[in-house]
Amino acid sequence: MADTVLSNPTRSRTAPLSAATAMATGDPASAGPTTEQTNGPRLRRRLHPAQRQLLFAAFGVIVGSFLPWITVNMGLSYSGFAGAGLYTFYLGIFGIAAGLVPRRRMAAVQGGILALGAVGLPLWQLLHLVNRIGFAGWLPGAGLIMVLASGILAGLSTWQLVRS
Repeated sequence: MADTVLSNPTRSRTAPLSAATAMATGDPASAGPTTEQTNGPRLRRRLHPAQRQLLFAAFGVIVGSFLPWITVNMGLSYSGFAGAGLYTFYLGIFGIAAGLVPRRRMAAVQGGILALGAVGLPLWQLLHLVNRIGFAGWLPGAGLIMVLASGILAGLSTWQLVRS
């Protein structure tokens, strides 16, 4: 009884374990996976170059979320993490998942969401500041520019994923 297959309940309990024995008896369906297939290293699908760019863009969004988004002429700077940078941080984490997912269509959808948020939130922040105080007295900070540039890179990466 030691030579029976117990993992497949639909097959006969007397089906042989080895693939060579199953092939010799004329029943290739009961052969099952060979030892090389079950014990060998699991192969990982290579990332598309656009997914690597998407990972780079996601890390750029994460780092830019913590940097100053607004610099005032008096030498003060305001971190983006206190406002919209918190949301871009979450989008950056979502973008890392987009860069690592094995399905390109899913990576393209997630990358599009990252691109929309990483471009839309900094642009909204800029327009909001211009409407409230105008152009005098402040400059965009390194974090705002970094998140915006990373969002544009994420959009280009998403476009490459869609086209491939």
